[in-house]
Amino acid sequence: MNFSSFEAFDNLNTEVIILDGDNSNLLWMNEAAKAAHWTDDSSKLGGKKISSLLNKETKYQIDQILQKNKKGFWISYKKRF
Repeated sequence: MNFSSFEAFDNLNTEVIILDGDNSNLLWMNEAAKAAHWTDDSSKLGGKKISSLLNKETKYQIDQILQKNKKGFWISYKKRF
């Protein structure tokens, strides 16, 4: 996948994390997400799931949000942990 189209998101202060819609694998994150210590290098995200970066409680919450989103409950979520 060509991630150069996501580079416009690097200028945002908001953390942007792009996931594979089928299985929640991490594809890309912007500089704000890296600065917030989600991970250092988005080129090393291949195959990792978002849950691999989260503690148990947060993982459960994010999994619930993603499952609802897949079922058509379109929601917006802001990280508050």
